[in-house]
Amino acid sequence: MPYYYIHDEEQPHLGGNLTCGDPNSYAPSAWDYVINRFAVKSVLDIGAGLGHSSLIFLTRVAVSLR
Repeated sequence: MPYYYIHDEEQPHLGGNLTCGDPNSYAPSAWDYVINRFAVKSVLDIGAGLGHSSLIFLTRVAVSLR
């Protein structure tokens, strides 16, 4: 699968994200462990990219903020 990187040419210091999500940063089993181990009730996902991880947290935590 090809990866397409989204970024702002005029503000490259802001970084960017992959259009399909970064498979190396997607770790639902690790997130499940942390949620269960520490009884997480809310999440603030700053820099959520396209929101793939926010969607996971929304289904597993009482409150998900994006």
